[in-house]
Amino acid sequence: MRNYFLFLIAAALSLTACNQPTQTTTTTLDPMSFEWSGPLFEGSNPAQVTVKVNPQELLGDLWKEGMEIKKVHLQKAEITADNNADFGGIQSLVLSMASNNPQLHMQEIAASSPLQPEYNKVVLTMAPQAKIDDYFREKEFYMVLDASLAGDREQNLRLTGQFTLEITYR
Repeated sequence: MRNYFLFLIAAALSLTACNQPTQTTTTTLDPMSFEWSGPLFEGSNPAQVTVKVNPQELLGDLWKEGMEIKKVHLQKAEITADNNADFGGIQSLVLSMASNNPQLHMQEIAASSPLQPEYNKVVLTMAPQAKIDDYFREKEFYMVLDASLAGDREQNLRLTGQFTLEITYR
């Protein structure tokens, strides 16, 4: 009976030690440059950026060996241009995530339609149903920004994305 009691205490202590509480932090990803080479045509024009997942970089000084990311929520998505005229002719912007993993389907995570830029910047509206946690368990994924144009455009287009994440980790 005594051995059984000691076993229960040891099991309880190990479960408590392994079941650390989760913590949450907010981080902003490095700016991402989305580029399109003209001529561009009316309608959908996607551009993508590859994102390498590195929990140590995402968590910075908070990171310790063995930590894992439990949940990720996109808090803010801003798209900027060198000048407000760069947004001319863009009807809408849609931000999606995609992966090489066939289990993870491309998913819209934020959008702005109609486009209403202010001071060379557009703040996208978050998609409430977006679940992006699984993308951060991959080695890499893709951020895809689709610019829907009202008409053809001869010039190149370059927009910069700044994304703020809330990360829950253990």
